[in-house]
Amino acid sequence: MLAGESLKGKIFHFGISELIFLIGKKKDFVLNNLRFLI
Repeated sequence: MLAGESLKGKIFHFGISELIFLIGKKKDFVLNNLRFLI
């Protein structure tokens, strides 16, 4: 039971950090494009 919970927690945590990383990359990409447009 405990091991399953810990695994689920790890996957959840990894998913969140992956999401933050992707959003950060996308934000940089958008900002770079905006700089070119302006």
